[in-house]
Amino acid sequence: RGEGRGEEEYSDYEEEGQGGEESIGQGKKGKEAGVTKARKLSARAKKIIKKREPKIIEDVKEAMFIKGPKTSAVILKVLSDLAGLKKPNAIIMKKKNEVRPFESESSIDFFSDKNDASLFMYGSHNKKRPHNLIIGRTFDYHLLDMMEFGVQNFKCMQDFGSEDIIEGSKPAFIFQGEAFEKIEALQTFANIMTDFYRGEVYDKIDLKSLDHVIVCTASPDIVQPEGKDPEGTIFFRHYKIVLLRSGTNVPRVELMEIGPSMDLVLRRMKFASKELMKEATRVPKGAKKRKIKNIETTAFAKLGTIHKGRQDFEQIQTRKNKALKALRNEREEEGEGGEGGEGEEG
Repeated sequence: RGEGRGEEEYSDYEEEGQGGEESIGQGKKGKEAGVTKARKLSARAKKIIKKREPKIIEDVKEAMFIKGPKTSAVILKVLSDLAGLKKPNAIIMKKKNEVRPFESESSIDFFSDKNDASLFMYGSHNKKRPHNLIIGRTFDYHLLDMMEFGVQNFKCMQDFGSEDIIEGSKPAFIFQGEAFEKIEALQTFANIMTDFYRGEVYDKIDLKSLDHVIVCTASPDIVQPEGKDPEGTIFFRHYKIVLLRSGTNVPRVELMEIGPSMDLVLRRMKFASKELMKEATRVPKGAKKRKIKNIETTAFAKLGTIHKGRQDFEQIQTRKNKALKALRNEREEEGEGGEGGEGEEG
């Protein structure tokens, strides 16, 4: 069934109906009744089960790289290079496996459950579909969606003679072409690729950590016949981001192609239903940000709205000045004196 992480983990599980059972009852009656009691799980098994429990903030998704019953040198290099971009969250299966995802989903479900992985890449080669590559996802250890491509004009990273990317660094993505805006299948492809190489989520990113970018360009001749899957090619290119001096605080950016480079010809596709996708993308209550009243957060700042009642200008406290007070008192005294003089004359 192939190799992968998790083979040793399952050895600690004690299931009902297996060698670790104890019969309840006396003599043959208890055995004939088939009433058994499972052994207690070991500390290691409990730890594994707890690790697999749903979390509000999920861990980084693991990806499986599976070889089909027959492969070619091109497909092996494709899987190797793409797995290198996914490390350290890549599970590379060394043996060939009798797996055909579009014919039977059970093998993918088994590998997903065994390795606790929700992403996979499958490579195979035959006369009908040469240099075949399948990229897909699982949800709750069952197949969610997948897309099949034919690999053409492939160049590995060694052909460019470039240095390896730092393990664990996340690539930036650029999806260019009108087809990514108009064709729903290509929008799903962009979603799968960003999900595949998403990695850990950070609040802030250092500019120097953005050291490579993956550019996917949809060819202008991509069409989607009515009621059928789209046909065409997606150009997959990988570049290293080089920051150079520009004489200002903002560096000058140049792109240097480092591979892998290939043309992905669209083949078969299988997508999840709307109900299943809605369930897979549901955000738990604990992960939702609590909305704070009268506070709005933008991409640049946090803005607050303050509501004040109507002001009474007669009760506003003004600034008191001693000089003005003395002058006012003098004027009041002069006014009183003038009124008294007029009365005497009268």
